[in-house]
Amino acid sequence: MTSTFPVASDFFQLFADADDIDNWMLGAMRLMSSEDVGQLRRNDRTHTLHTQPEQQKVQERLAAIDARYKELVELIKLRKQRLLDALSLYKLISESDGVERASACRPVAI
Repeated sequence: MTSTFPVASDFFQLFADADDIDNWMLGAMRLMSSEDVGQLRRNDRTHTLHTQPEQQKVQERLAAIDARYKELVELIKLRKQRLLDALSLYKLISESDGVERASACRPVAI
């Protein structure tokens, strides 16, 4: 019983983390689909001048995240292909074992 607890705990933690990510993505989608672009007021001009370096940092960070995401997508594709290759190999081995067993049981005709 104690050996199944960590597996069950990991299982439920995965779904809790997936829910958190899903909620975050929904919030991000809601923000990105908004038509609101803000307003420019006279006193905002001084503020925008001070935020230029911050905007540069944000753009750099977003570019880094985008690069990491693309890398992750490529790793996912490679992992999927490795898993499919392994599955094909295991099916081939299983089928060859079945053929060997069938040929071992078959009487040899002379």
